[in-house]
Order: sequence, then structure tokens, then C-alpha cells
Amino acid sequence: FLVDAREGVLPQEKQIADILKKIKKPVILVANKADNKVLQSQVHNKEWLALGLGAPVPISATNG
Repeated sequence: FLVDAREGVLPQEKQIADILKKIKKPVILVANKADNKVLQSQVHNKEWLALGLGAPVPISATNG
């Protein structure tokens, strides 16, 4: 499940997370646009963890 690290958790992402938690397959939460150390550290805050999908894996398409 790919989310935008810069935007924070959006209401529709909460709804999708609720759906994904009901399926029996593993889900990997990935936070794109984590282009700097601040954004990379913010993906471990309560807002993201509240989705119930574990800590997001920060990535940056721009910085590889």
C-alpha cells in the first residue's frame, strides 16, 4: 500500500487500510517521497502506526 509521506495520512487512506487489514495476505505499507531525514523519521509517528499496518517503509523515487 503506497502512500505519500509528505501529505500525511489522508481520510481515504484510513478507509483503505481498514479494508486491507481484513484480508489474509501480508500488506507492506510504503511511504513514497521521503526525500530527506525529517520525512524519513516522520513515517514512524503515531499517525502512520494508527493505520494498523505496521511502520511504513520510507522510499524516495527522486533520490533512489
